Amino acid sequence: MTIRFFAFLFIFGLMVCCTPCFVDAAISVEVEKSMKPEIKRQLAEAVDSLIDERRVCEDLGMTWPLRSPSKQPKSINDEVMRRARDIAYKEYPRSLEQGFRQDAEALFQLFKRPSKVKVMLKDGTMIKGVLRGVNAKFLHVDNNEKIRVADLDIDSLARVDAKVAARRKKAYVRVKLTELGEQRQALEMVEAERISDELYIASGYIQINGEWKARKKFFRSRIEQLRKDLAVILDGPLKTKVYYENGLVLYNGEWMQRAQAEDFELQRQPFDGGADEFFEDEPAGDGGDGGDGDVDRWD
Repeated sequence: MTIRFFAFLFIFGLMVCCTPCFVDAAISVEVEKSMKPEIKRQLAEAVDSLIDERRVCEDLGMTWPLRSPSKQPKSINDEVMRRARDIAYKEYPRSLEQGFRQDAEALFQLFKRPSKVKVMLKDGTMIKGVLRGVNAKFLHVDNNEKIRVADLDIDSLARVDAKVAARRKKAYVRVKLTELGEQRQALEMVEAERISDELYIASGYIQINGEWKARKKFFRSRIEQLRKDLAVILDGPLKTKVYYENGLVLYNGEWMQRAQAEDFELQRQPFDGGADEFFEDEPAGDGGDGGDGDVDRWD
């Protein structure tokens, strides 16, 4: 709002001095072209006078003066991944992997005779007792009738069948390692976001629409856009100002040399005072022969 206000004041000042009409000039291309450098120069000066870069920087929430990034994105990203991974492995260390294998060995260790056992049947029945014997088809627990191996659930079967036990151990470890990997990955993602924000901000970046940009580069782009916006506002008034400064006048909506405009006016509207009266910058004085002339005019 401040810049727009100053721009308004600047334009108002020009309009006080110049006719407020910005019709395209009907002058020759050569004349118009010769004035462009001066218009461009004055436009640049006017824009410069209206932009306070420090104020713009602070309005964008950044600290002045701005410096170039201290680290490149690749370097930052590599550090983010390394630090996040270190944290994840500290929270979920590799020693857990060996623990899963030890757990699998204990969970699916083959029954020995005689030992107290607990087996589960496929129908949900649980049988406890001392294992007396086991073969490919049956196992004997205490004095119960023979229990069919085919009726055991998969985990109980693994306690009496070495091949099934080996498969169950591998499956158990695989599931646990997958869960561990997912836990590490989830923690890495959380830590990576936190560390990324920390490093990018400290290295001279700002996040715009989810993308990290160098603060200095982003700031320059905003300044350039601001300059373009102001140039659009000021171009017309400054063009008029420069034209007047170079002896052009606006006559019937067209820019032309003053002498040419005077000729047109003389042809259109003859009068006693001459062409100068039409373009007189200051009001005529009291002069003339006979001091009572003006008095008679108001009688």
